[in-house]
Amino acid sequence: MELENIMWEEVMAIIPDYDDKGNCTKLYMKNGEIQKMNKSFRAVRNKVCKYYLMDFKAAREHFREISFMKNLVPISFDGEDVFVYIKVRKPKFKNDGAHGLVNTTYIEKVTKDKDKVMVKFYNNENIKSLWTADNTEKHIDRGNKLKQQCRDNFRIINNDYDLNEKYGKPVTRKDLILVMEKTLEVLER
Repeated sequence: MELENIMWEEVMAIIPDYDDKGNCTKLYMKNGEIQKMNKSFRAVRNKVCKYYLMDFKAAREHFREISFMKNLVPISFDGEDVFVYIKVRKPKFKNDGAHGLVNTTYIEKVTKDKDKVMVKFYNNENIKSLWTADNTEKHIDRGNKLKQQCRDNFRIINNDYDLNEKYGKPVTRKDLILVMEKTLEVLER
């Protein structure tokens, strides 16, 4: 299935995995489906960024400044949902990703059973974390704090800002629609 069709549904997690063909990525959906794509995690993440018309490197720098984190910075593709990195596998080959992105909106709790740490979603799906429960919860808390900062900052959510102040920041679909509407208004005069 094409990523564009999948993105209309709500994605809970983007998780790297291995199958019989090699490296693949699983997308956990809100409706309980798990979509498998035969692409690397990085390729899927970049396609998601492209879908939201977002420059990943610029967005990572932007969220790095907001969160004061250096590595494994939480990221928001749409300005509302915040995804955090969770270590979900041990890479078998060079350049294979070890971390997946999990949407903090859908996380119910982090549980620990014997040697396993599980991230439990509201729809009863589970993702195994290779980190300790404390480290996993710390990353989720950082994502929730970033989400709260975005909510508190009215200008980030509604794009009600001075354009000169925001050069070099990620451009979203909403920004493009705003430009198109303003252009149409000028042309109609």
